[in-house]
Amino acid sequence: MSPYSQAGFRVRCEWGPAGAKAVGSGTTIVAVVDVLSFTTSLTVAADRGIEVFPFRWRDERAVAFAAGHRATLAVGRSQVGPDHPVSLSPATIRSASGIERLVLPSPNGSAIARILAEQGATVIGVSLRNARAAAAWTARHLRPTSGTGPGCPDLAATTAGITAPAGITVPNGIIPPAAITAPDGITAAGVINPPAGITVPDGSTAPGGITAVDGNAAVDGEITVAVIPAGERWLEDGSLRPAAEDLWGAGAFIAGLVDEGVCGLSPEAQATVAAYRQAATDIPTALHDCAGGRELTAFGFPEDVAIAAELNSSDVVPLLTGDSFRPAAARGPGKP
Repeated sequence: MSPYSQAGFRVRCEWGPAGAKAVGSGTTIVAVVDVLSFTTSLTVAADRGIEVFPFRWRDERAVAFAAGHRATLAVGRSQVGPDHPVSLSPATIRSASGIERLVLPSPNGSAIARILAEQGATVIGVSLRNARAAAAWTARHLRPTSGTGPGCPDLAATTAGITAPAGITVPNGIIPPAAITAPDGITAAGVINPPAGITVPDGSTAPGGITAVDGNAAVDGEITVAVIPAGERWLEDGSLRPAAEDLWGAGAFIAGLVDEGVCGLSPEAQATVAAYRQAATDIPTALHDCAGGRELTAFGFPEDVAIAAELNSSDVVPLLTGDSFRPAAARGPGKP
């Protein structure tokens, strides 16, 4: 087994297309993060009910693909005009009218989404705008931890002496189930147990009591999550440039998972949370000051940076279904 797969951890994180192949293979849910600007544009489109087709190339192949799907093609930012009103810029998507289907070419976010979908993963689009909503949606697919495994706290140790009336959070951030109370001062240690199974729309159950998401098998009896910050490319040689905005977007999503009681984070996943929490005090300023934000501002697109900084403003989770992203159905807890 490759040491780069982050195997054994429930939540994994790695950069770019190569990282997606390293940690995404075998994971059930994959969150693609490309804050400036693919997944930000994706969430803006999803807020407006627009079906989005990701595409790897921005050339004649994209033109033919858009025509075949009766969709509007997003052009390069510099090509926007009366005949082509929409680009990868989220501001153009927000201001456009009459669009139902949109082909969104992106060498980073779109390419990664297609690679992972072809591997059989359930792919969602995550930005700073919908990080909390995406984390809540993802957490509903995960079995409550038993407190064992890499990156998980020892519940017997962390809950010892803590009474657990319904809805009270224990120090490790895990909330005891609402049905469990602690009369007569009995503590929660040894009481918390995962439910027998989690139901999915088709009712099928994966090994270990965990149901598969959209037919994907759980790994080692648990559904696992891979988070892929897309990064950018250096013009000089095309190599990956890790981007601060994608690090923060990935961290916002994973921090949301932790807030939902999910544990088992790889060291790489933990590092993104630490980076996000440092920047979270002033996301608009951080985005404006990072290299990606400065680049877009210098090119005349400061509004795109401002839209990307709309932290947790969207409740929509774009889910890749077939060739396109559509809003995932909102369901109650325990019903992915």
